[in-house]
Amino acid sequence: TAASQEMLAPSPLAAANPQLKQQSFQRPSLAKASRHGASFVAEQLGSSLTSGLTHTEAKRRLHQLGPNELPAPQGEPLWLRYLSQFRDPMIAMLLCSALVSLCMRQLDNAVSISLAIVIVVTVAFVQEWRSERALAALKRLLPHRCEVVRNGELLSLDAGSLVPGDLVRLGVGSRVPADLRLVECADLHVDESSFTGSKGCLMFFLLLCLIFFSMLCLMLFPMHCLMLFPMHCLMLFPMHCLMLFPMHCLMLFPMHCLMLFPMLCLMLFPMHCLMLFPMHCLMLFPMHCLMLFPMHCLMLFPMHCLMLFPMHCLMLFPMHCLILFPMHCLMLFPMHCLVLFLMLCLMFFPMICLMFFPMLCLMFFLMLCLMFFPTLCLMFLCLMTEPVLKSAAASTEAPDAAACPDKTSLPTSVVSAAYSKPPPSAGSAAAPQSGDASCELSSRANCAFTGTLVRSGCGRGLVVATGADSAFADVYRAVQEAEAPRTPLQRSMDRLGRQLSLGSLCIIAVIVLIGLAQGRPLLDTLQIGVSLAVAAIPEGLPIVVTVTMAIGVMRMARRNAVVKRLPAVETLGCVTAVLSDKTGTLTLNEMTAARLEAADGLAAEIDGAGFVVDDRQRQQLTLAGAGPALRWLCAVCAACNDAEVAPDGQLLGQPTEAALLLMLDRLEARGLRSEFRRLQEWPFNSDTKVMMVKCERPAQPAEAPLLLAKGAPDRLLSRCASYWAPSGQPAPMTSSASAAFAAQAARMGARGLRVLAAAAGNAEQPEGGGLVFCGLVGLLDPPRPGVREAVACLRESGVLVAMVTGDSAETACAVARQIGLAGGEPGDPQQPLSGDQLDGLPAGDPRIAEARIFYRTSPRHKSKIVRAFQAAGRVVAMTGDGVNDAVALKAADIGVAMGRSGTEVAMEAADMILTDDSFRTILSAVEEGKAIFHNIRCFIRFQLSTSVAALSLVAMATLFSLPSPLNAMQILWINILMDGPPAQSLGLEPLDPEIRRRPPRRASEPVLPPAMLLGVLRSAAVIVAGTLFVFYREMSDNRVTPRDTTMTFTCFVLFDMFNALSCRSKSKSVFSVGLLTNRAFCLSVGMSLVGQLLVIYCPPFQAVFQTEALSAL
Repeated sequence: TAASQEMLAPSPLAAANPQLKQQSFQRPSLAKASRHGASFVAEQLGSSLTSGLTHTEAKRRLHQLGPNELPAPQGEPLWLRYLSQFRDPMIAMLLCSALVSLCMRQLDNAVSISLAIVIVVTVAFVQEWRSERALAALKRLLPHRCEVVRNGELLSLDAGSLVPGDLVRLGVGSRVPADLRLVECADLHVDESSFTGSKGCLMFFLLLCLIFFSMLCLMLFPMHCLMLFPMHCLMLFPMHCLMLFPMHCLMLFPMHCLMLFPMLCLMLFPMHCLMLFPMHCLMLFPMHCLMLFPMHCLMLFPMHCLMLFPMHCLMLFPMHCLILFPMHCLMLFPMHCLVLFLMLCLMFFPMICLMFFPMLCLMFFLMLCLMFFPTLCLMFLCLMTEPVLKSAAASTEAPDAAACPDKTSLPTSVVSAAYSKPPPSAGSAAAPQSGDASCELSSRANCAFTGTLVRSGCGRGLVVATGADSAFADVYRAVQEAEAPRTPLQRSMDRLGRQLSLGSLCIIAVIVLIGLAQGRPLLDTLQIGVSLAVAAIPEGLPIVVTVTMAIGVMRMARRNAVVKRLPAVETLGCVTAVLSDKTGTLTLNEMTAARLEAADGLAAEIDGAGFVVDDRQRQQLTLAGAGPALRWLCAVCAACNDAEVAPDGQLLGQPTEAALLLMLDRLEARGLRSEFRRLQEWPFNSDTKVMMVKCERPAQPAEAPLLLAKGAPDRLLSRCASYWAPSGQPAPMTSSASAAFAAQAARMGARGLRVLAAAAGNAEQPEGGGLVFCGLVGLLDPPRPGVREAVACLRESGVLVAMVTGDSAETACAVARQIGLAGGEPGDPQQPLSGDQLDGLPAGDPRIAEARIFYRTSPRHKSKIVRAFQAAGRVVAMTGDGVNDAVALKAADIGVAMGRSGTEVAMEAADMILTDDSFRTILSAVEEGKAIFHNIRCFIRFQLSTSVAALSLVAMATLFSLPSPLNAMQILWINILMDGPPAQSLGLEPLDPEIRRRPPRRASEPVLPPAMLLGVLRSAAVIVAGTLFVFYREMSDNRVTPRDTTMTFTCFVLFDMFNALSCRSKSKSVFSVGLLTNRAFCLSVGMSLVGQLLVIYCPPFQAVFQTEALSAL
């Protein structure tokens, strides 16, 4: 048809690959697909709305279309990047020196300098290349996986293997892996702010509306505002109040008026104020005095006014000041004059300013809004984070029951979510509209775009575009072109390098001037000066810092801690508090049902072999012959459950729900799920702590729809009106019965079990009430091996550990006792705090930071806990895995997400991801953070001591009129050793047990503290003293020979190597640290010594470095 032909826009990838034209599927553009029904899109893609693609077809399309990956940006060729190293000013100076030597027919000297330039440039290039390689490796540590339906089977695949036509399932917290045409939606909300940038537009629009309506209210209803909100009006609109009620204000609040409204007081009672309080008026209200007596003040005391009150003078009388004292204004207050000029332009020429300077006008306008309406702006700020509600209907269709989710009235106490019905048929698609202009990205409610995040609900979608064809490709290209920001440590290294460079250049300039004054050869003096500049200036310091941090991050990744951003490495060594989730972090998150207690009194233990043993009869329990309480308990566990079994037997879904499926297998009750058909769903969330589903039983069509619920016992018992009695009939839920069931749950929680309650009832009951209580299930989640030792190690090193969980107090305290956490014992002074207690405490209350166990909490409590610990001076690391944990992860100094059980939203907000979800990995990451910063200080100490020693050696020889102990080539060789393998291998120093036990460093502690600077100066003094002693002793005949410089040169290099050995630890000797613990360091030192021997004994190198072979004599 014409509609289908219009819809089939050719893909750029298809145009590049002619074979695609012969395929049995056609790919519609996303804009056109959004205007057609789901069945029609599936037909064009050659896919199915229920079973997706076949494995064979998916492989064929992947082979022809390529992986679902965005194209990597074309980098600069290696040869061009190598040549760019010659842009360095110091290298240019060396090239000039080599050119001068060549012009003066000193061929050996020119060749030597050229060879040194090649070596220095190569070392710098290799360092930069290693840094980029290490940073690129970090980006490959987090593969993106998604759930795909192929051949009717739900699979977990890498997002790169997606092809057009794949049927993708979206869940809460997942990231959209490709451009999708949604076919099923259940209250699906997608955050598209990172893609469309709609937050900024919405903010600007809201500010405009806010200012417009505020001014409109004040202009139309001034008396109503003043009468209804007198205090607010007095504070916000003093002029209106004083003009309308002057005597009332002045009589009732004289001091307030004098302090708040001095100008009006001075205008109404000028003589009284000036006669009674002259000094107060002049000092407190200079602006008012200047307004009342401008010419007197300016003419009599011009300099005093300009010096004391520049802004008042310039703001009130700009023309007088600029005309009478133009030079004074421009010399003393240039910025004030500039601001005044801009404000005058905005006031008198608004249209011209808006046309030529829109950004300045916008900033000025927003500043006024925030100054005069801060409260109202903050009230509307929450609207900016609203995600987009998605629908499966075509964009031109009217939402109806056949195409959109069910929108019946839902209980107000749970988050609404609709279970989607079958997608619309092809015939329901409306006629397409021509052009893409009507299908803007923000208006395509039935599409999901690559890289966006699912905030709530669930759904399914057909892949329409992948990789370079996706709508995210252009955004990705723009992001790749942006330069990554430098970390705080890198910026401090840049600042330290600039300071050292400036000081070194000053010293070198003095050395060169003194050498020329002493009559030394010009060329030799300049070559030594340039060589000193190359050697002494630590231009490689920032690169080595980046390499060390990146290598440390890769080492942390091997220990299952993936750091997403390098600044997090700097903060890890400062962490003083770890706030950890219980489930999955402190425990294994391998749930197994350990006990069930039905409402009719039946209780059973589930042993390690998988047998459900009745407590009373001590025999295997099965569903056959069981009472209604157990049958309905199993029905709730089967139907109110989103876990599924993969073809290979793997359980997909939350561990809690997977454990319930295993329990049903042991009770031979797995087939109960097929008896129910789900109509509607209210997903579990951290606020309600209840999951509810509306179901019907096809075998009993006359039966009313059922409501099945499971969740926290305290939340679910309040919804129950009855329970299954031992007689097999429902009995009213009295307060004593509810208390008895709550006591049962508390006893199970005291054993460390996670307790779930189950209930069922009529779906027509309002607000989800009137349920029949079925029983309790206790789930065992044992602590992870090694958690107790990790908690002890953190506490020993000065890091406190707190547990934040949504479970009951009994379960939380039981787990705390098992892992040795403070606050788990009954008599412990650090008593647990519940979520309700947190609600009653003010933000930043010190009692929050004193607690170590937080139970029955929700994600909103986590942010409050983080802020309280930060207010107590703690550097906080916070773990989280859910969508709503993203706010707390952002607020923490280090946000830690779970790599296995965590959502994409949590991983996006986190700074570090635990790929094994283990608490021990947090300990490893903190220790590695300390080790990385220690290693950075080690090579800084080595580089600075070598740099200071080289400068001091030549400077002292010059000051005492001694011949230069080192020539230019030898100084450049020292630079290669300083910036080369020995320095970089110090960044690979393994973790010292002493560093592990060391308390966290302060976040404000500088990289180069005074104690470390003294150590640098001591090391440099030893090197200089030893080298000068050897040089003076060898120069016994007052004549410098090649042997003398060779001995001095070798002595300096050996001192430098011993200095590198001592820099491995600040407090331990080389033998205590261990000679072979850092093999890379041993290899680099050995290679440096071999290189030194070649320089001394190899004839070609002897000619370059002007050395001679040393004998025993």
